[in-house]
Amino acid sequence: MRIRGPVAPMLAAMVEEIPAGEALAFEPKWDGFRVQVWVDAEGGVELYSRTRTRLTGFFPETVAAVGRHVPAGTVLDGELVHWSPAGRLDFEVLRQRLNLGPRRAAEHARRHPVTVAVFDVLETADEGDLRGRPLAERRAVLERLLAGVPGTDLVVLTPQTTDRGEAELWLEVLPAQGIEGLVIKPLAGAYRSGARGWMKIKHRRETPVIVGGYTGPVTAPTGLVIGRYFDDGVLRVVGRTSAPPADLRDELRAELEARSPAPPDHPWPELLSPGWGPGRRAPIPYERVEPTLVAQVSVDIAEDRGRRWRHAARLLELRTDLTPADVPTGLRIE
Repeated sequence: MRIRGPVAPMLAAMVEEIPAGEALAFEPKWDGFRVQVWVDAEGGVELYSRTRTRLTGFFPETVAAVGRHVPAGTVLDGELVHWSPAGRLDFEVLRQRLNLGPRRAAEHARRHPVTVAVFDVLETADEGDLRGRPLAERRAVLERLLAGVPGTDLVVLTPQTTDRGEAELWLEVLPAQGIEGLVIKPLAGAYRSGARGWMKIKHRRETPVIVGGYTGPVTAPTGLVIGRYFDDGVLRVVGRTSAPPADLRDELRAELEARSPAPPDHPWPELLSPGWGPGRRAPIPYERVEPTLVAQVSVDIAEDRGRRWRHAARLLELRTDLTPADVPTGLRIE
């Protein structure tokens, strides 16, 4: 049996701690673009996104590397990543690439080459569709498939361990390289397209932020719009939170109402740009408030990554004992 076209990738559900029990494999959770790699019977290479959008033309250097090392008739699952000169993953380079045409993408590729970190194999020419086989067997096939690839090339095999202690160490030390956390996979598990049969755990740190607005009704906000002052003295939006916990609802309502309406000199626009909402194409409405309320949140990865946190923060508590002057500047975690 052969896979006839790009399939929905297998997904991971968020967990708060490494589970015990069944035999598990642990892998780094890359901060990049999920990608399905297709090498057809003639050796032609195609790259597809998580939504099965064709990405081939945006990453010519990666396509060339796959063509050099991956046999015809192979389908792989992995992540496109970019390593900065400082040895950290840089997601912004990938985002920039998607805004370029073919000629500019080729120029960008020479300066900022993108690697595909491969973590699964769905099909080979010799064995056909492997998705029904256990992960342990698919991993053995993948290791044989990529055994001859130089470590310096743009096709790499994702590290994997079955040692829980080593995985816990990875979770602590790898975020310094921009790696988000761990993906946890049952060794006996099949590859189930579209199912959340894997688990993921992210490295998180707590930090205070300034609340400058909220989405949804004040009685039950769907999220807070949070900010930080930067070294130039400007208060900027750095992220949004997920829905606040129910036990904070009354306190949060009182604090938001006390800071409404927003003062005329509020530094943020009346609508958030579409980029602040997953999959949004239109500006996002929200209510601004006087930016004097401080909240404690939990965010992914402690490193400074520019001017925003891409993933939603979790609201932990309101810090009425702090003022905006007590909040670190930029994305610093102290």
